[in-house]
Amino acid sequence: MSLSRDSGTVLGGNATRWESLRPERTVAAVTRTFTSAVRLFEAVNLFESDFRVRVVFAHDDSSAFSAGVPELLRAESITPVPLPELSGASFDLALTASENVDLTQISAPVVVVPHGIGFHRYVPDSTSPGTRLSGVVPVQRLHGTDTWMTISHPAQRDQLRAENPEAANRCVVVGDLAYDRMVASLPLRERYRRALGIAPSQRLVVVTSTWGTGSLIESWRELPARLAGELPRDEYKVALVLHPNVWTWHGDYSLRLWLSRARAAGLMVMPPEGSWQSLLIAADLVIGDHGSVTLYGAALDRPVLLAGDYAKATVVPGTPPGKLAGTADRLIDGPPLSGQVTAAISAHDRGRFDFLVARMFARRGEAAETLRDFLYSRLRLPVPDLLPVISAPAMPEPDRTEPHSFVVFSRSEKDRVRLWRYPAAVRNAGPPDSSAVRHLLADEEEPDMRLPANAAVIVRRDMTDHISASAWLDELFTSYPGCQMGAAAVADGCLARLWDGRRLHLSLPPDACSLGASALYARIREGQPTSGRITVQAGAASIAIELSPWPEL
Repeated sequence: MSLSRDSGTVLGGNATRWESLRPERTVAAVTRTFTSAVRLFEAVNLFESDFRVRVVFAHDDSSAFSAGVPELLRAESITPVPLPELSGASFDLALTASENVDLTQISAPVVVVPHGIGFHRYVPDSTSPGTRLSGVVPVQRLHGTDTWMTISHPAQRDQLRAENPEAANRCVVVGDLAYDRMVASLPLRERYRRALGIAPSQRLVVVTSTWGTGSLIESWRELPARLAGELPRDEYKVALVLHPNVWTWHGDYSLRLWLSRARAAGLMVMPPEGSWQSLLIAADLVIGDHGSVTLYGAALDRPVLLAGDYAKATVVPGTPPGKLAGTADRLIDGPPLSGQVTAAISAHDRGRFDFLVARMFARRGEAAETLRDFLYSRLRLPVPDLLPVISAPAMPEPDRTEPHSFVVFSRSEKDRVRLWRYPAAVRNAGPPDSSAVRHLLADEEEPDMRLPANAAVIVRRDMTDHISASAWLDELFTSYPGCQMGAAAVADGCLARLWDGRRLHLSLPPDACSLGASALYARIREGQPTSGRITVQAGAASIAIELSPWPEL
């Protein structure tokens, strides 16, 4: 056998001549799909700091969803070996998170760790025109082999006894690594929210979709953009988690093109390698389907609204997704989405989904130690003295763009202005209050040129000095003759110029220039005074603004 040193193994033959370290056992870690590769890393990490164990990564590229896996491995400084190169090789253990990898060609005990929660769904079979139960090793690959599947709860083994007793007899209950990591990391919720730019007064809505027929993205593809356009920006932010199979099959370019308006409206899109676990910890509401991420959200006691098409999804009756469908409320296409979202968050009963946790996860808090002990028993090695690390999910780094332009509804009362702002890149919700007045505000950096051309208010949010701000405002009305007011951020607040030549200074935080400009324009539209102290309220947050004449330069 001849393998690259980059793969983490020796070259074979007399390669021991070059070794500095001589491990006692070698594990073949075999990837197939993007999802299974990510989950395989969690299991492989249980060997960390043990010089007795060497890990060789191999890749099976036979799946329709194998694209991107070699790049994912190389990002971890791993050069995988093509699986056929391991044919006839002997290892001490073969480890994978895909039930469809044919490991009969490798001489080793086999352990298959899950890439989701349980056996809940029938999916297309890549080897036949029919379907198969996702997560279960085919019977023909169990006969005459030392193969074991790790599961998170005994109910999953009981489920298999009726239709696949041999598979049921090859199950070992170890718990769930991902669930334990998220539960242990719940104290980091505010840290994750800060990383996402979620203000204390804002709520985070996480939209999650599995892949295939009946999934949320297949049955309601406009939903992410709808939510971004119908939830007031100062009250909500929206993030999207798509199953890696969606990314792999359709490709980054197509997905980003399809989601371009939603992204321009502020939708945060988690890449397939991103930390969806941290998003669930930070979430105030999960909108999902029958996929595992939705189940994890419910297990973390997050409010859940269902939006997938369960009639089309091939969910196994009586499994947790079906139980969730009988408990969680549905998001309905018809009534305003904002009211349904607000009601789901405010009406959530803590512990509502505890029965699902009890059915999905055994050995809670013990998965890392239990799985490690089982793997070492397969390797015939004593377990290390130290307990395995329970690592926190990585900080969330979604693809995100702050909206540049807003449809703003306002209501001015004496010394207070109430604002509701909706991203202008998508269709907005309409007035939340019958007495509200509408205007369009655009930032000078808005890439869609039709928006500043039709905006009543144009702002420069990047802070400049008074002289530069004054020059920009003087030129603004020539460039945009339909503009009614311009505003530019300066160190001591915001400078504003009106269409009739009036000039005003707004004393406020420089990053609140857009809010202040909308508030000032609202007061002018409604005939209110343009001097003195006012309070601007947007969502649950409020800022104080002092309106005064433009200071002399």
